Amino acid sequence: MPADSDGSTDVQAFLQSLPKALRGRVETLRGIQKQCDDVLENFTKERKAMEAKYRAIYEPLYAERRAIVMGEGGGEELGAVPGFWLKVLRGAEFVWDHVTRRDEPILKYLVDLSSAPIEGEGDKAGFKIVFQFAPNPYFTPLTLEKKYYLGDDESVLEHTDGTKVEWTDDAHNPSFKIVKKKPKKSAPVGTPPTTKKVEVHTFFDFFTPPDVPDVEDINDLTELLVEDDFEVGCYLKDMVIPNAVSWYTGEMTSERDGDAAEDPDGDDEDEDDEDEDEEEES
Repeated sequence: MPADSDGSTDVQAFLQSLPKALRGRVETLRGIQKQCDDVLENFTKERKAMEAKYRAIYEPLYAERRAIVMGEGGGEELGAVPGFWLKVLRGAEFVWDHVTRRDEPILKYLVDLSSAPIEGEGDKAGFKIVFQFAPNPYFTPLTLEKKYYLGDDESVLEHTDGTKVEWTDDAHNPSFKIVKKKPKKSAPVGTPPTTKKVEVHTFFDFFTPPDVPDVEDINDLTELLVEDDFEVGCYLKDMVIPNAVSWYTGEMTSERDGDAAEDPDGDDEDEDDEDEDEEEES
């Protein structure tokens, strides 16, 4: 007999395979599990209601913060508190680890950072992180979103989606750097170096997230990339955005202050300036 969609036929077959005395105990355990499931369902419903309640309280405060930082109505291109969010991100080491030297001039144009539940997409659960930029020479659109879609119990990441960044040109795209390659020793004297475009990591990779793989396709590297991406999103939502002013003033500090002191610019060792010479070919 084929199993029902909820697997009840398989369960009944399993129960029937048990000795009668054991079957009774397992049935009792199943009753306890059902009660636990009901408690969890009620908890989830109440948690969502509480989150919605306090989100409504937070929003006016965030709006007031946004108005002051952005200088709304004041006509200030980079806001009334220039570099506010760049300094916030610099303080949050877990996020700053993903920022390169090439990203910093671009992030100076970040004027607001917010999060919100995913709405208007059926019954899908999840949240999004919204980056609002001032007009800048680097890219469009000015609003970039990263969405995390979660399973029914909101504990499993199903997939992610990000806004496609349209870079003005390759020179403004931090995903590439130009490197010079010295000519071979056998090349004629005066042979100029050649150049090539090399793809490098950038914070803006955040908006081109790794695909969440099927179980059969998963590997250690993919799992690590997906987990790191999700952790960054959760950290922005739960730690950075609610405590932005404290990150800005330094009252909120990273647990990795020691690392920050050693490398205040957050530069990666392999993030070299453009036109870096590669080793001479033999």
